[in-house]
Amino acid sequence: RLSGCMLRRRRSEVLEDLPPRTDTTIPMPMTPEQTQEHDALDPPIRKLLAIRRRRPLTPSEFLRLMTLMLKQRVISNGLAQFQFTEVWPQLQSVTRPAPELLKSLSSPKLLELREILPQLCIQQERKVVIFSQFRRMLVLADFAVRDLLADAGVRAVFFTGQEKLPRRTQNLVDFHDDPATRVLFASDAGGVGLNLTAADYVFILDPWWNPAAEAQAVDRTHRIGQTRSVFAYRLIAKDTV
Repeated sequence: RLSGCMLRRRRSEVLEDLPPRTDTTIPMPMTPEQTQEHDALDPPIRKLLAIRRRRPLTPSEFLRLMTLMLKQRVISNGLAQFQFTEVWPQLQSVTRPAPELLKSLSSPKLLELREILPQLCIQQERKVVIFSQFRRMLVLADFAVRDLLADAGVRAVFFTGQEKLPRRTQNLVDFHDDPATRVLFASDAGGVGLNLTAADYVFILDPWWNPAAEAQAVDRTHRIGQTRSVFAYRLIAKDTV
């Protein structure tokens, strides 16, 4: 019934119409403190996997396994996220973090963002989408760069489940239409029809369990309507889960 007024094409059929896309994985070292916390969870994980080789895990055992692996993923982002409830109250009042303070967060990914974002958003006036599955990591990322952005009159906005729908919608409008709004912190690929073609740089701070969902996140920028080359960077902690 719709064939007379609707054209449907698969992504593979429109790839030739899209600009080039470059995907780069950046291996990130961990601090000794991160490595210690991460590796301390290996023995209980190995114990559960040994049980799994003999019999199926019970629901409680499976939940325990996923919880341990989730903790390792959080630690891979940084100890500041792992210890967020203790660390964040001390950071909230800091408007201009010193280098020593940022290093104390044990999160090389935050230091990398602080190095790269000013080059893209300020010097080159690019718009950037930063994805993480953890809002706390996005809050820390905003903390790490907001003084540099503010000095240049640049804004960052959030698109996560914590913002109410009117605010989420307004943040998207600002990101697309306001030249000064150049960073979007997003916790997922968003709803149906989400279009982020205003950005041509994407940073994925932590990989999805589901690679298809991760690909969808990048595809929000690399789709019909995008006129510039798209660059996607994945920050992956080395020697981790």
